[in-house]
Amino acid sequence: MQDHVVVCGLGEVGYRVVSLLHQLGEPVAVVALRPRDAWVRELMSMGVPVVQGDARERDALLEAGLDRAKALIAVTDQDLVNVQCALEAQELRSDLPAVLRLFDQHLGSRLESAMHLRRAADMAALAASSFAAAALGEQVYGSLELGQQRLVLERLAIDHDSAAHHRTVGGLAASRRAVAVGYDDPTGTFHDAPCDDQCLEAGGRSKMASSRAGVRPTFDVLPPQAATHGVQQAEARHEG
Repeated sequence: MQDHVVVCGLGEVGYRVVSLLHQLGEPVAVVALRPRDAWVRELMSMGVPVVQGDARERDALLEAGLDRAKALIAVTDQDLVNVQCALEAQELRSDLPAVLRLFDQHLGSRLESAMHLRRAADMAALAASSFAAAALGEQVYGSLELGQQRLVLERLAIDHDSAAHHRTVGGLAASRRAVAVGYDDPTGTFHDAPCDDQCLEAGGRSKMASSRAGVRPTFDVLPPQAATHGVQQAEARHEG
């Protein structure tokens, strides 16, 4: 395996990250110390290799193919372990992008600069938008920063009674200040770059990254099923 992502940790967050990467068609390998047997069996049946070992140890990282990987994600439930994983990975591959899960965001900000991390993500901060959105009746499942702009990740289910029904992708993007829109049509076909004039049909689903500060909801949103394409949720749940 090469040009894959090495994920360190297979608790609740790690399992979701690995599942998402697999759904996106990204090759991924896992290093976990004491993973759940059921999750190991499921991932291996999907072709995802799972190395059962300490991700702070060089041999475990190399067994997962770190020397041929394109990125590392450390998402155990301990800040120190995640930092140690990143440090060991940098010893092996100083050019390798790394993303860390850290509960201490002050520490994360300092490490991003000192260790040249791609991202040190605070789970509580990532979850805040989801809690606020749930209270407003919207399906917002995460957020990210792009330059100086914070983008909200949204998922809209299109129903016959929805105001989005028969609107165009371009119209939706304009009303939500979206910078990127993906669309699952009713047949289940995913369009990652749909035309602006493509019509949103009942039974479809749209995902988007938008900047909507101060913009009130304009579309009805149905409770979604688990999405299988596009950017997905970043949830703040401690690993069991």
